Amino acid sequence: SCGVTNNQCGSQGNDFPCPTTTSTTTVRRASAGEACINNVCDSFSWCNSDGRCYEACYNTPTTCGNSVPRVNTYYCNYGVSGGRPSCGVTNVNCAGLGGDFPCSR
Repeated sequence: SCGVTNNQCGSQGNDFPCPTTTSTTTVRRASAGEACINNVCDSFSWCNSDGRCYEACYNTPTTCGNSVPRVNTYYCNYGVSGGRPSCGVTNVNCAGLGGDFPCSR
């Protein structure tokens, strides 16, 4: 959750972000499957050229993040890719083909 840190992961990811605020109003960011807001999505997703947010897929022990298939268009289908990755899972064969799962987001 917001503000939780894991000092054991070093530079292997970022801490889970707290919501950004402007005055007393929380700035909303679109999630996977939603339309991008000003070409921006939440920290779990990225904005595609079609104007929609797609879940960011990460490397698994058997599949590079860029090769993880999608389910329901916008979400990563880790069920056929060795399971959802966790902190510390790396795949040395994936240089430039996706990122390792961050220890915290």
